[in-house]
Order: sequence, then structure tokens, then C-alpha cells
Amino acid sequence: NIYLTALADTGLPGLAALLAVFGLSAVAALRRADDVLYAALALGALCCAIHEFFGLGLCISSPLLWLTLGLLCVRPHHSDINTEDIP
Repeated sequence: NIYLTALADTGLPGLAALLAVFGLSAVAALRRADDVLYAALALGALCCAIHEFFGLGLCISSPLLWLTLGLLCVRPHHSDINTEDIP
């Protein structure tokens, strides 16, 4: 359980920081909820977070959670992409 591990290893500040990362990712997902890819990333992050609560701490599941949360936070808006540079 990633949440109990964060609480045991880093205390309440560490758990609060972990939950803040999840909260900021949720806010980023809600900002662009009309994008299908972004909604799929948000659903994937939610599934990974639930798996981390109930599942074993497998070496493949935790990186997937962090990768999904990172993609939620850095994916650019469609308006930020310059389509003139794409061949």
C-alpha cells in the first residue's frame, strides 16, 4: 500500500505531499476533460491509484502510476501545438 508506506516512511507531511500530487493531477485532468485522450489518462491514473491501495507493491505498477500522473500534468493543449511544422 503506497499510502501507508508514505505515512510510515515520511509521516504526515509525506502523505500530504503524495495526496497533493494526486489532487493536482486530478485538477489538470478536469481542466481538459473534453479531450478523449486526457480522459483516458485520468481514468488510467485513477485505476493505478486504486491498484496501489489494494495491490501489492509490484515493481511494474508503481512506475506506471507515476508515468500516468506525469503525462496528465505535462500534456500540451492542442492550441499550443504548431501544426505548420508537422509534415
